[in-house]
Formats: sequence, C-alpha cells, structure tokens
Amino acid sequence: MIRNRFNAIIFSVHPLIYLISVVVQTIAILSWTAVTYLAGFKWLSRFNKQSRYISDASYWIYLIHIPLLVYIQLHLTNLEVPVFIKFIIALSLTVTIGIISYHYLVRNTVIGILLNGKKAKQKNVKADMLTARS
Repeated sequence: MIRNRFNAIIFSVHPLIYLISVVVQTIAILSWTAVTYLAGFKWLSRFNKQSRYISDASYWIYLIHIPLLVYIQLHLTNLEVPVFIKFIIALSLTVTIGIISYHYLVRNTVIGILLNGKKAKQKNVKADMLTARS
C-alpha cells in the first residue's frame, strides 16, 4: 500500500528508467568528487599562509562548534525569520566566533600546542628549490 505521493512517484516509474537514473546520479557524484579532488590538488598543494591558518584552526572549530551551535540556535528558535536566514546567521556566527577564539585563546597557548603540535621552524623554501633543481 502506497502512503504518500513521493513513494507513488518512485514506484510508478519503470524499473529500467529507475536503474538508469541511479547510475547517472552515481556517475555525477563520482565525477564531481573527482573534479573537487583535482582542483584541490592543483590549487591547494602549495604552501599558503591562509590555508595553513585555516587548517590549524579547523580542529579547534570542530571541537567547539556543537556547543556553540546549540547556544546560538536556542536564541534563534523563536525568531520570526526564514529558516535559510537562521542557517546563515548560525553558520556565520559559529565560524566567526571559532576563528576569533582560536586566534586569541588557542593559537599561541598550550592548548594550541596540544591541538596542532609545536610549530616547525620555517626554512628557506626558495633556497631549497634552487638546490633541488641543480
């Protein structure tokens, strides 16, 4: 017995058409995943200060984002705005508070060493590249 219109749409389609649509969706997902990996390899494989900063901050943001989101969403529940606006507000505040708290409370403290390890000394990358080529 079909209970809702979505199941009726899915089950009323011929099985071959359903199989083809599943195969096409799978190929699309795998293709976009490959494009994303290749783009990241091309543009993010070089050293970049901003990427390194976000990489170091990401673990801290991951650790604090759930309690922070719960706190922010508690205040947004009774707000009479569209859900998409609430999503943007919660996301923006979580990332902003996460990055600011990482910069001032974690980055150059014992917590930062525990999360990211000791900072390696920067060596002269250009000099290493010149000696590697010769």
